[in-house]
Parts: sequence; C-alpha cells; structure tokens
Amino acid sequence: MNPTSLATASHAITRRAFISTAALLAGGCSPDPVPRLRIGTFTFPGYEPFFLARSLGALDEKRVQLLEFPTVAEALLAFKNRAIDGLTVTLDDVLRLAQAGHEPRIVLMLDYSDGADVIITKPTITDIEALRGQRVGVETNSVGTFVLARALETKGMKIDDVRSISLRADRIDGAFLRGELDAVVTYEPYRSRLVARGGREIFDSRALNGEIADVLVFRREGIEAQRANIALAVKGWRSALEYIRTQPSDALARMAPREGLSAEQFGKAIQLIHLYTTEENRTLLAPGDTALTEKLRKIAAFLEEQKFLPPGVDVSVLRDGSFSL
Repeated sequence: MNPTSLATASHAITRRAFISTAALLAGGCSPDPVPRLRIGTFTFPGYEPFFLARSLGALDEKRVQLLEFPTVAEALLAFKNRAIDGLTVTLDDVLRLAQAGHEPRIVLMLDYSDGADVIITKPTITDIEALRGQRVGVETNSVGTFVLARALETKGMKIDDVRSISLRADRIDGAFLRGELDAVVTYEPYRSRLVARGGREIFDSRALNGEIADVLVFRREGIEAQRANIALAVKGWRSALEYIRTQPSDALARMAPREGLSAEQFGKAIQLIHLYTTEENRTLLAPGDTALTEKLRKIAAFLEEQKFLPPGVDVSVLRDGSFSL
C-alpha cells in the first residue's frame, strides 16, 4: 500500500473510531428507559375498568402491565416483595401495608362496596347470631376478616365466637358447596355464583357505609420515577368509566367474561359497587380533605381494637392527590 493510500485508510479508521466512541458516549449519557409499570390485581368486578381500558386500547401494554393474581393474599405478597409496583387493594390492607413499613400511597380511589362483599350461609342459618360456633370460611389477614369482624360486632360478638377456617378466596366457594363450611365471607363474582346455588345472604357491605373501599396504591419512593406511566393508568381508568357511561351494553359484554359471569349477571354485580368519579377523586385525595382521613382513622381504630393491627399508623400521609388535579 502506498503512503497516500495508507494515510487515507488511517484517516478513515480514525474517523470511524471517533464516530463509534461518540455514539457510545452519547448512549451512555442518555437516560435509561423507564421500565413498564406493573400493577397487581385480582378478580373483582370493581377492578374491571382497568381491563376494559386495555381492551379499548386506552392502556398501552408496553407501558402499563396488569398482572392478575388468584387472590389478594398473593397480590399483597408480590407488592411486599417488590415484584410489582402498584396494587389494587382495600383500605384495611393499605393500613396493614403502612404498618409494615411499605409506605403505600393512594393515587386513585377506585370504588366502594355497596353490597358486593357478603356473608353467605347454608339455608338453616338465618342471621348473624346463628353463626355462633359454626364453621366460617374466610381469607384471613384480608378484607374478609374485616367484614366478618364488623358483622359480628353488630351483634356484640367476636371472631372467637365462630370457628374461622382460613381459605384462599378462590377456594372458599368450592368448600362451601361441598358442605365443608356452614358460612363464608366472600365477594363478587363468587357471591353471584353462591346465591345462584341456594346460598343465603345474611350480611352485606351496605351496612358498612363505604368502609370497604378499593384504591390503587404505589410505594412512595417509586412514584416519581413512574409518574408518566401512573398518569397513563389513571387516564385509562377514566376513559373506561366514560365508556361504561356512554356504551354500557358493550362495556358489560367486554368485562363479564373475565369474571366468569354473563353480561346480565355482571350488570347486577356492578350495581353493588360504586365507582368513584373523577370529581370524587379530586375531593377525597385533596390535601385538605378530611373525609378519607377520618374513614382511615375509623378503620384503623377498629383493626387495633380487634388486635388485627398494632397502633401507630399515620393515616395522614397515605394519599397522593397529584394525579387527580
């Protein structure tokens, strides 16, 4: 190779090396992509708007992933182990997470149970007092325990007055239908299935004045990094609520199959749930609002009284209303 060719080749190699180095430096300086937001949930009609949003294309699956768990117990464990970022859960479990140091923050009020959480018994048991000494299936350390304790309280009874049998929520109905239980604490869609099979409903969440409320929570330290994706999840939820309002027939048809119900059955089930509006979210999650704080305090006081929760949870820090503005 002559000197001119060698110089030309050397220049080309140097230029390519410079471009490659610049590209590597540029790549190293660019921010890491935000990982996909993982939201854990489980079977309950009040959570279906998230899946409706996904089916309508209002929830980008590349940015927000809905992870389905068999029961709330598994979903809670995944949250505690940081296998998921967010969780759909009831207020009593928010308090348990806070007490355990997981720093949950409520970013969206989803719904409250207005009859969807129930106690169902065999036909011979006609009221709460008749549960004394009976076998009651319940998912412990969850909203089921809270419902049972609150129901028994109305008759001056305690959890120890019944024979509590701990079972996963998705296995309780089977045990009841096999005659292994005298009563069960359950919720939709299991409620509809058991009532259709002759179960007697002796208590429901309408007596609890909105205490069984479902919310979307994230860990405090993870919110800022995932702010855009959380905002997308909230927007998708709102889009689904609007679709339910304007296209109810198609919305029910889309949501019912996941719950194992017909569209007609799902329509009846969803009537037992109040879906919080955007305006209600704006009010309840506002820093100066006291309604949610007082509800959390009431639930915490009851859980402490029942020895389900140690005292000391600061309920004033459990909300982040920035996504409802």
